[in-house]
Amino acid sequence: METNATRGVGAAVQRPPAQPLFGEIGAFLRDQQLEPTPVHYAFAYQILSEPQGPLAAAAEAVLQQGARLTSAGVTALMRRHAALSDAAASSVDAAHSDADSLVARTRMQVEGFEDMVRTMLAETHGLGRDLATAAAAALHRGQTGFGALLEAPTAIATAMLERLYQAEWRLEQAHKEAGELRGALGAAQADARRDPLTGLANRRALGEAFEQAGSGTRVMAICDIDHFKSVNDRFGHGVGDRVLTAIAAALDRAFTGQLVARWGGEEFAVLFTGTGLADAHAAVEAVRERIAGSQFQQADRALAKIASITLSAGLVEAVPGETLDAVYWRADARLYLAKTLGRNNVVCG
Repeated sequence: METNATRGVGAAVQRPPAQPLFGEIGAFLRDQQLEPTPVHYAFAYQILSEPQGPLAAAAEAVLQQGARLTSAGVTALMRRHAALSDAAASSVDAAHSDADSLVARTRMQVEGFEDMVRTMLAETHGLGRDLATAAAAALHRGQTGFGALLEAPTAIATAMLERLYQAEWRLEQAHKEAGELRGALGAAQADARRDPLTGLANRRALGEAFEQAGSGTRVMAICDIDHFKSVNDRFGHGVGDRVLTAIAAALDRAFTGQLVARWGGEEFAVLFTGTGLADAHAAVEAVRERIAGSQFQQADRALAKIASITLSAGLVEAVPGETLDAVYWRADARLYLAKTLGRNNVVCG
């Protein structure tokens, strides 16, 4: 029998169209036994006005389990959604900054090459004019043919050699700078697809791999380090970074042949291609157990003082035509459910 607590977000939205959104919000808060506070109103407004949005998907995942949305759960969902949005914006800003720097360097290289070519053309034209003047002077003295050019003043010949040496040096410098720029562009292309802290692929690389997989089987797992904020608060961000790199290395070793990426913060994504949901679930569960056993901490004295490090994860299989963001938010909703079930869990859906 369906109760108010188990009615999903979709059920709340499917009210008569004539009923104002304000009434829908009030009904939803009553169904979930939530006080009419500003935070609860904002939460209800967002999920009811955007029923296909990521926040609504996360709330729906909780409700589908027969659970009721609590005040603490609503606050956690709102904070998580805001934090992930900020992280995405920060990542885009950093990528734009790097791209702008390379564009500026490339533009300077091209402009410098253009200036060099113009200078060389001007000097070549001047050299030709000097030779013509010398030849005319020789002819005026009664010299003719090739001998006239051979009798050009020593100063003109010296000028020729000097200009040729300068042109050769400039071409060599331009070639060297172009090589350095090519190297920088190649490194930038690699860096644009790699997380600087962990060395894993980043969100951009994940998106490209997701698209390249096309209509094949694609399963995404979103993994999150449990209580990571408390690690930073108690031991400092240096130790927090060591935890991130240790977990990244553990995931990368465990999922050979699959793409492991850092999504942002303490979240990692694993894109399984050609692997079904059940097999991917088993693989993530095995990694969760190994990390919970703290085996990787034995080799790092900085991490040995941490009582325990655990991982929670959510998995979903992409459907044809689904975007990466849509798949992510469905997986993230399962991850949130894994957290609410006590953490150190894997939820597959």
